[in-house]
Amino acid sequence: MVRARVDGMRERVWTVREMVPFRDWCRENIALRSTENADHVGPYKTDKVESMSRLWELFLDGEEWRELILVKGSQSTATTHALLGIARNVAESPGNTIYTIHSIDEARNISRRLGDFLEDCPLTGGMMSEVPSNDKTTLALRLPAMNLWLTGAGSAGALASKPGVKLVVVDEVDKHADLKGEASTVDLLRQRMKAVEGARLAAFSTPTDELGQITKEAKDGSGHKDFVPCPYCQHMQFFDHTRLRWGHCQDLAGMYDLEMVKAETRYQCDGCGKEIEESHKAGMIEKGEWRPTNYKEIERDGVKIMVPGWQPGKLSAYHNDLYAMWVGSSWGDLALEAIAAHGNPGKLHALFNNRWGKAFRKGGVAALKSEDIWKLRGPYKRGGVPWEPVFVTFCADTQDDCYKFVICAWNEKGDCAVSDWGMVLAWSDIMERARDGVEWDGKKIVSRFCLVDEGGHRTREVRRNVLPLRPWFFASKGKGGVQVKTTLAWGEFEVDKDGMETVPVLTYDDDSFKRLLYRDRIYKGSRAGDKKSAAMLEDPIIIFPTDLEPEFVAELCSERLERVGRKWEWKTHGANDFGDALKMNFIAHAQVGHMVSTRRVEKD
Repeated sequence: MVRARVDGMRERVWTVREMVPFRDWCRENIALRSTENADHVGPYKTDKVESMSRLWELFLDGEEWRELILVKGSQSTATTHALLGIARNVAESPGNTIYTIHSIDEARNISRRLGDFLEDCPLTGGMMSEVPSNDKTTLALRLPAMNLWLTGAGSAGALASKPGVKLVVVDEVDKHADLKGEASTVDLLRQRMKAVEGARLAAFSTPTDELGQITKEAKDGSGHKDFVPCPYCQHMQFFDHTRLRWGHCQDLAGMYDLEMVKAETRYQCDGCGKEIEESHKAGMIEKGEWRPTNYKEIERDGVKIMVPGWQPGKLSAYHNDLYAMWVGSSWGDLALEAIAAHGNPGKLHALFNNRWGKAFRKGGVAALKSEDIWKLRGPYKRGGVPWEPVFVTFCADTQDDCYKFVICAWNEKGDCAVSDWGMVLAWSDIMERARDGVEWDGKKIVSRFCLVDEGGHRTREVRRNVLPLRPWFFASKGKGGVQVKTTLAWGEFEVDKDGMETVPVLTYDDDSFKRLLYRDRIYKGSRAGDKKSAAMLEDPIIIFPTDLEPEFVAELCSERLERVGRKWEWKTHGANDFGDALKMNFIAHAQVGHMVSTRRVEKD
């Protein structure tokens, strides 16, 4: 009790003088060690972080905003600026603080980074001391006139019973585990600051999908974006990845000159249409303005007007790596990552989340109709292909008494031509059909990479069959809910119960590749001629032979993504075996698509 009274008196004395504006305070008092950024050691400067530092000053200085909900890219420096905000509070306006991140190990890393800032700051040197805690999910730090609790997000208890909290920081929100029977992490932590006048909450994260915490939290906020001026027409705009342009770096065969992409990717102004060089970016960001965008239209006295559509005091903001000034984040670097992500759902998902700062929209896949497939027919017949392929894939879905297969041919751009499909009974028929491959210019081109689904109770049989055929044939297995970073993964060599070695299995995120096939290739491809979908004409396509079979088409239309409660689930309405076999060809392409000749595939 005595300690609490002393702390209260110290806080009243400590907060008399007016706080220095956030960015000025950082310039005067903060220095970066090599452990924070080896390339930018020394006094804090805004030249590399102009956009983000301006946002935090908007939030921390002034009385308008009580919350900051930030949907960000991976290079935003949001964590660094949150720590600098805490350091300024320690020096200028102490108050109890909670910092929550997805694990206690990460919380300890945050503690070390904050300690470096406080030790090097002339106003706070040597202030921090650790207080033992009985809670393994919480690290408690004693600071003058305040406590700082650093917690892992996996325990509801770690987020409760923290009195008089003045500042709440919630880091990497979408990585937090769901707390069974509890509200979201952000909602739980809001309760800690309700009774404190002037308390603030900052929550930020790279997003996941549209059902993620950070995306849902941002929807009823102000929707701030950093608008920057075009160097030619001064039109103010928010950097968006859809305006990056690198098509001029492509040759007649559709291949990209990657060095040219890195050096010459530009940004097209959505005002005058001129292409902006990377060299203009820093100057544009320096003149940027954070502006709210979440307005709604209402009618008042017969006149339609725009009014704020956000909850009072809730500043939500969107940021992405097109604003990043760090090595590896130029517009050319981002274009290279976009090219590499084509045809790979895992990379595409990560690109949207970590670089574009956008939620990956799972959404429902509208039920495909037979006409969607018929619209995608190309100028060739079954068994053939419309162009000379760089490689051919063969994939089979294992049934109880047969195999259903699909053969596809691919070009350098990643376009897929479905060549043939069918059903066979014996393994020897599988190998024969894979050898036949596709026909081009009067000759057969063999399938060079073949996947066979393990097929439930036939798993051992499939593994034994492919064992002597590697690296031509491999077994594969779909898994639901696999993390983005393991969308494709090889299992280890195994020994079965009879002591026989079996081949490693290629596992994949089933949901991601279904979305790639049904939504991104077939559904969107069938609508690529629409004016709204013109941009999709540059994306890899899928085409089918003119002599399609109704039964084959029907199986491709039998599966779609439907919302069940708070989650999306794939539902099948009829047989979908050919759909699974076709999906596996996209998995095969994601595995070996970086190889640009059949010779390299055969050699590897």
